[in-house]
Amino acid sequence: MSSAASLTTANRRPIPLQVRDDLIFERIEFLGVSYWVVKDPVGLKYFRLQPEQFHVLQLLNGDRHL
Repeated sequence: MSSAASLTTANRRPIPLQVRDDLIFERIEFLGVSYWVVKDPVGLKYFRLQPEQFHVLQLLNGDRHL
C-alpha cells in the first residue's frame, strides 16, 4: 500500500467530539438570568455559558464527529 493511500484513509476517519470527563458543571442564576458555569480543573479556569451554549456542549457526547 502506498503512503498516499494510507494518508487518505487516515484523513477520512471520523473524529469523535466529546466533552472531557473532568469538567464540572453548575447551573447558577444571576440577576434573574440562568447561566451554566463550567469549571476546568486542569486549566483552573471558569466559563460562563448561556443555556443555548450549554445545550450545544451537551451534544458533544461522542456520538457526533467531524
